[in-house]
Amino acid sequence: MTAGQFCVKVLGTAFNIKSYYNDEITSVKVDRGKVQIEMPEATMRLSAQERVEVNSLRGTIKKTSGSIRDGRLEKRVPLF
Repeated sequence: MTAGQFCVKVLGTAFNIKSYYNDEITSVKVDRGKVQIEMPEATMRLSAQERVEVNSLRGTIKKTSGSIRDGRLEKRVPLF
């Protein structure tokens, strides 16, 4: 599945992709299971309760993990 700058490979999971034409941020959030994200800059796997966001205007990638039910992400994981 392709969304924005992502190529997402489903590895038996439940996940959400947010990617709108005029939105500068594309994100993938994993509820359970795993997905693999392939981008020109990096390839990574996300597990349950992890999220990755790409800001196309700023050129940044942010991977976070932790509780995402209440809208807060508890732990930030630097990629670079």
